Amino acid sequence: MKIFKIFTKSSLLSLLLVTVMSACGGSAGEIQWDDDWQGANEDELFQAADSGWPNFFGFYRVPVCFRPFGSTGIDCEHLPYSTDYPHDEWMRMRALVQDALENSWQRWTYIRFVDFNTCGADLAGKVYVDLIRRDVGGAGCAGVGYNAVAGTSISFYIEGDEARARSVVIHEFGHALGFLHEQDRPDAEYGDGQDFCSDTRIVNNDGLYTTSYYDDVSIMNYCAPVDRNSLSAGDIEGAQDLFGISREGKWLKALPALTAFSL
Repeated sequence: MKIFKIFTKSSLLSLLLVTVMSACGGSAGEIQWDDDWQGANEDELFQAADSGWPNFFGFYRVPVCFRPFGSTGIDCEHLPYSTDYPHDEWMRMRALVQDALENSWQRWTYIRFVDFNTCGADLAGKVYVDLIRRDVGGAGCAGVGYNAVAGTSISFYIEGDEARARSVVIHEFGHALGFLHEQDRPDAEYGDGQDFCSDTRIVNNDGLYTTSYYDDVSIMNYCAPVDRNSLSAGDIEGAQDLFGISREGKWLKALPALTAFSL
């Protein structure tokens, strides 16, 4: 398979790859899924060195929908599943996903997640989400980047702890935006060549980095603390390189200078 791979730079090495792949989230000791679950036609992959999400008048519009009760699929372990939350709980999970995204990737950039409705038959150009009622400690699987034909799929197992659920949501949508695992950066090693982290690491040498440094606390890093549920400074920096800096993001960038001035 060929993919358009985007790495995270400092938390986001944004990268052009030649294979369409999917990526998964979960901390060490939890479900670890392989990366050939979903892809796109290679004709769609040769784009500029970014996620491929279209820019509409300065904003990167990312439509999100949730497939309804009874929808079926195959997860990253190649096991069948169906979306089986009762309606009220399904709606609560939808609200959690929306809140997590609006207070992470969207807050600091010109990404705009929109719709958050129930999916119809046409999934083209959308991120379509399956909420699966299975308690595995928090895990997920996602396609990488924009897919104008088939849409970008994400499946979530976020039963249980809400903080962990938010971490999984932010991580998997990072993949949908075009970012891969930070620990896969070729510079994720000590001076003696030893890996900072060997957990599921697959070194990728191709691509365009959006930060110049390895980020050991990135939301996209399997080796970061497992209790993180927000973006790192490197995640924000990398996302802003690709998706622009929102008004709040500009204030955030100004904070060190403002603090120094006030002192």
